[in-house]
Amino acid sequence: AGTCPENGATSKAHLKDMEFLLQQTEEAALDAGSRVLNLVNAYFDGLSQKRNDVTVGTSTLVQLHEWDTDIPLLQCSILSRANPKNLASYAALGRKQESRVLNLLQNSWLMRNILLNDGPRQDKFSSMLDIYHDILAASHRAKNGVRSNDIFHRLALAVALEHAVPINIFDTNEVIDPIARFQHYENAHIRGELDPSFLALSVWELRMVVNNDASNDEIQWCRDMLRNYRPDHITERNDKWQYCMIVKSDV
Repeated sequence: AGTCPENGATSKAHLKDMEFLLQQTEEAALDAGSRVLNLVNAYFDGLSQKRNDVTVGTSTLVQLHEWDTDIPLLQCSILSRANPKNLASYAALGRKQESRVLNLLQNSWLMRNILLNDGPRQDKFSSMLDIYHDILAASHRAKNGVRSNDIFHRLALAVALEHAVPINIFDTNEVIDPIARFQHYENAHIRGELDPSFLALSVWELRMVVNNDASNDEIQWCRDMLRNYRPDHITERNDKWQYCMIVKSDV
């Protein structure tokens, strides 16, 4: 009751078109990938030559760098992990999802950052895309930081990659809201509550920050407690003890 055969047929046709498009992209990327592998092999062959032949290796390295920025290779890597059919099914959900998939596959810089930082957990690219774009929509700082890849954009990408698979608060069934988790650290950084080194953390390092299974309130309590109860630990110069001295001194 209430179903429309025409809409169902249109949706299936759209899904089929997306699958075909992604399959073509994957085939083209595989061809480019084989050529890159040949360059890699040539480069390592050059490393074994004598020092006076180093120009051969250098020349190959330049070619490798040029291919390394080629979109087909990055697309191949993304599609091999995301699965073309899964991405096509996600893109078929609507224009917004379709645009997100196409933007991903056309953005070499974003694909590179995703791959270099180990990709979304369990290769859940659709969830990662939803979280990433929702954060950009919710935070002008994250959106404005895309071009420069500043701390806010790196934080947004870290949350999207790490929370692609939902994380529960410890010993509960309550799922941590990834948007709220981003905003928690965004605001804490703006207020100057975080370690100064936070500004220099990579996406990978930030993933190890935002995957904390404590609630945002518990994380805030911990920072407040240290400032009020043991502020001397905050200024500890020894990095090895800065974050665990409280255990030695008070637990």
